[in-house]
Amino acid sequence: MEANDWNQHIWFLVELYLQHTNQTIEGTNKNVHLTVKSALADKGQPCDLIPEELGIYREVLEQWHTPNLNEITRLIGRMSEHHSMLASELGKSLEFGNYDYAFYPYEILYLLHVRKKQGLPNPSHFDDFLMNSPEAKMNIHDPEPYPEWDPVLRMIDDFYRKNYPEYIPNHHGVLFG
Repeated sequence: MEANDWNQHIWFLVELYLQHTNQTIEGTNKNVHLTVKSALADKGQPCDLIPEELGIYREVLEQWHTPNLNEITRLIGRMSEHHSMLASELGKSLEFGNYDYAFYPYEILYLLHVRKKQGLPNPSHFDDFLMNSPEAKMNIHDPEPYPEWDPVLRMIDDFYRKNYPEYIPNHHGVLFG
């Protein structure tokens, strides 16, 4: 992500993360995109791409912690519809117009993950195509396990650690358990 990012869903993810973890950027975890935009403008930095509105994401941010299953199901349905509509413009849409985001409903999966961690109810099924795709069925583990080290990768890493003192991982110890 760049500070001057036009993607509404990215700003949604940042703000949801900040709210979920009780952290802030520029002293806030509400309307973060506008706060960052203002801070960048005050410093003469580029900020014209940052959206003024977050659309459906603003509504979700205001209600993501609702215990009302019907309400969160309705909001997720609207998010899915929004995502699908923009993804259908693959190659044209700025928001979901590339393969990085078009087929993976990251923003919805993260919302479900956060709600689960908070002990809030999540829908058990969805009626739309996007949330019934294989990509939407990914299991998110907490924490995500690291993959097993490939023996060849281990050999290369050991070689560089031994022969190049300036090798960046040498300054950080074991990178992956």
